[in-house]
Amino acid sequence: MTKTLYVTVGLPGSGKSMTIKARSLHLGGVIVSPDSIAYDADGHFDQAKLSDAWKQSYAKLLSACSDGAETIVFDATLVKPDYRGAIIAIGRHFGYHVVALDKSRVPTHVAIIRNRDRIGKDAVPEAVILRMALEMVPPNHYDANEFDEVRK
Repeated sequence: MTKTLYVTVGLPGSGKSMTIKARSLHLGGVIVSPDSIAYDADGHFDQAKLSDAWKQSYAKLLSACSDGAETIVFDATLVKPDYRGAIIAIGRHFGYHVVALDKSRVPTHVAIIRNRDRIGKDAVPEAVILRMALEMVPPNHYDANEFDEVRK
């Protein structure tokens, strides 16, 4: 049995969560999503919860890995290698094949439009998306510290 850790990379509105649903990775796998913790039940983002949301997400990832979950998905923007390095390292430590679900090449204007049209949760401010777009470093599988595989 190959254990797989999928890690999303892309701007808000780029289709990360939709890719997970389209590929049915949410069925039978453990989903780790800081956003799901930072948003309240009404879909409003609570900035005050963000730090705790990341702590809870790392704890959930560690728990799922130590329990040997077959499929884990870490759903977050993770635009820079520094942001995703610890997640990759945790997966590798527990023997996971680490796969990037790459949405980093979705055009910024498309992500902004999709983000604006979100149903059921607050849109990320456009200025934040533009800043993230400037910081974006697409994932690769050539660097030993990055992914074992990159999928679009």
